Amino acid sequence: MNQKEIAVNQFRNWLLSQNVTPVYLEAVNEFQRNGLNYYVMEFMFAGSELLIGVAGGYEPGALMHSGHLYSRMEVLEQNNEIAQAHQLIDEIENFWNKHAEVIDHQFKKNAEKGCFIGHVLLASCEWDKESLCLELAERWDVKVVTNEEDDLSFDIENLHVTVSLHEGQLDHYEAQINAASNIDWPDVLEIVNYHQAYLKVEVSSNLNRLEAGKMLVKVLSCLSMQDNVLAISSCGTVFEPGLYDEVADVMKDGSLPIYNMIHFGFYRTSKGLSGYTYGLKMFNELEIEVLDTLGTAEELHEFMSTLVYCVLTHQIELKHGNKISLSEGHELMVHEGLSETLNEITVKVEYPD
Repeated sequence: MNQKEIAVNQFRNWLLSQNVTPVYLEAVNEFQRNGLNYYVMEFMFAGSELLIGVAGGYEPGALMHSGHLYSRMEVLEQNNEIAQAHQLIDEIENFWNKHAEVIDHQFKKNAEKGCFIGHVLLASCEWDKESLCLELAERWDVKVVTNEEDDLSFDIENLHVTVSLHEGQLDHYEAQINAASNIDWPDVLEIVNYHQAYLKVEVSSNLNRLEAGKMLVKVLSCLSMQDNVLAISSCGTVFEPGLYDEVADVMKDGSLPIYNMIHFGFYRTSKGLSGYTYGLKMFNELEIEVLDTLGTAEELHEFMSTLVYCVLTHQIELKHGNKISLSEGHELMVHEGLSETLNEITVKVEYPD
């Protein structure tokens, strides 16, 4: 299937997730915005007029969108559909920005307290506490004595850990925003909409935040394999359970599961590809931005993950005016400034184009 056909299927799935069953759906136009491809969708459901929606944005040749699947069930205006589609994209971006600010405010409060939080989305309101304790002991040598309460709480090496079960869905906006950030999982929005309960995992420590972050990953990885688990929501994104568990295994060799700890966001403008981190503030570090590069998404992702690894292991210090060297012969400038994407000060690192 080509990109246009994929877009139609993904938009159809989005409609179904909104309890709208299309009797007609077609991509009738396409355009570019900030270097990404968008498709104008016209569709009808039983008894409706011809309506408009939008699907995008897609990197050229890519098959995953950037979360811009949307319609407000508005009548399509012939010869004005491109302008209507731009309005829909503006509405999506304004919506996510507004609610992302609320979620980010709570994230910053947790960071100040040294409290790492993750959620396990469940198909039903039940979980196996004894199985978690066994998994923690066998996989991570974390010995936990179960209590008689429904929830679990324990202390280990200056860390306080709680696991609590909650009936109903996780805050809708938080779940949707986190899901939209995972562009590599085509069914993520549908999975999030389906969950009926969730586990909240909290790990707190002001003495060693790196160990607290690793402990959160250990607990979430053990929970990810329980029968009714649909997804893991943590550090600003929603993960497939199996993939989350697979990444966590790097800790057995003494490495850091940075992709389970830090979210890497990417976007394209007319100047090139940019990236940012989300989650470093939990470790008392400024978030990182790399702006307007000419590299590929894979190259930028690898570069930024190397930066994060070096920061968390204290191999480099990202400080305003410093020069850092990740490889021989390349010195890169670092400066601090207001973020291009986040409502805070970040460190911006030069990219070795």
